[in-house]
Amino acid sequence: MTYPDSGRSATGRAVRLPGKAQVSRLATGCATLTLAFCLAQGIGATVALASVRPFTVTNYGSFKLTGAVSGSLVPLAGTCDASNSAADIEFSWFGKVTTLKDVSAKSIVSFELDLQGSRYDKAGKLTNTDGSPPFFTFNATTGKGLPLDWQSTSGTYYTSKGGVSGTVDVVLDQADGKPGTVVVKGSWAHCRVGGNI
Repeated sequence: MTYPDSGRSATGRAVRLPGKAQVSRLATGCATLTLAFCLAQGIGATVALASVRPFTVTNYGSFKLTGAVSGSLVPLAGTCDASNSAADIEFSWFGKVTTLKDVSAKSIVSFELDLQGSRYDKAGKLTNTDGSPPFFTFNATTGKGLPLDWQSTSGTYYTSKGGVSGTVDVVLDQADGKPGTVVVKGSWAHCRVGGNI
């Protein structure tokens, strides 16, 4: 018996060849399988790329100082530590600060927001507490090498959970009673928890 869609193999044996409908279904199935495989590979590659892409922080916040000391300070990675044992946040710039008028570029400049007795994740007020928390302090040395020691007398603050971000708007006076005030307004983000404190 002869089939219209049959042929002969290299050995001369009769071989049944697929009909046009079978070829069409086979081609469609292969194309679908190939597309699905390619999509799966593409999605997998995209997921892999997304999972290894480094997270780059571009904004750690900034502080503006006006008054007896003026200029700005920008927190960066490693300049901010939030304690995980008490509500206390410290900012430190170890030299190379060129953005504060009359403050030595070699100076260690620091802020501290000490909320001990309180907690993170809330807003609050800062008053003249004479060295007892809550308070905000600012320390540095002048271009002449004289120390600056300022402490909050009034203002407001907000901290997020863990102290990793927040805002301050505070008025400070010199701790030694000399006249003159400094106003610090600003915010921070991506502060590391624990760190050096």
